[in-house]
Amino acid sequence: FRSTKIKSQCWRKFQEAFSFRNTARLIFTANQYIKVKSPDDEYFSRPVIIACTNRFPPGDPKTDLHIVDKMTTPENLSAGLLQAIAGLRRLLAQNGLSSAPSIKAQSDEYRFSADTVQGFLHACAFDANFKCLKSQLWDHYKVSCEQANRKPVSEDAFFKRVKENLDRFGMTESYDLINSATG
Repeated sequence: FRSTKIKSQCWRKFQEAFSFRNTARLIFTANQYIKVKSPDDEYFSRPVIIACTNRFPPGDPKTDLHIVDKMTTPENLSAGLLQAIAGLRRLLAQNGLSSAPSIKAQSDEYRFSADTVQGFLHACAFDANFKCLKSQLWDHYKVSCEQANRKPVSEDAFFKRVKENLDRFGMTESYDLINSATG
C-alpha cells in the first residue's frame, strides 16, 4: 500500500504530468487466508475481511442462472439506487464507516489462524486462578502446533508474542510464570 501522504506523479498519454495522492483500497479475493511471516497488530489492523459464504454450484435447483436479468430491471436498479443513497446518508451521519460484529469475528479468525501464538492463547481456557510455568506453556504450545500440523515459532519468539498479548488475554507474567491478571 502506498501512503496517502506521498504524492505520485503520472502522465496521461500525450498530456501534461499531474500529481495525486492515492487513496484507493485494494480488494482481493481468496479461498483461504494467506500465511503471514511476521504477524503483528499493525498488519492485522489493515485488512477488512468479508466472508462470502453463499455458494452457487451449477446444477443446484436454487442457483438462478437468470439472476443478472432479474436484478437489472428498471425497478430493481431504482431500488438499488435508493439503498445506495440511504447508505450514503448513514455514512455521512456516522462520519465514516462502522464495523459490523461479523467483520470483527472474521478478522479475529484470520488473526488466530495466521498467528500460531495468538491462536494458541485464544484456544486456551484461562480462568481467574490460572497459573502456569512458562516451560509448561511452551511445551503445550509445541504440542498444539504439532496437532494442527503447524510449524511453531522459536521459544524466544513465542514468549515475545505472549508478552505482546498479555493484556489482550488477561494475563500477567513473572520470572517463570504466566498468571491470570485477576488471580
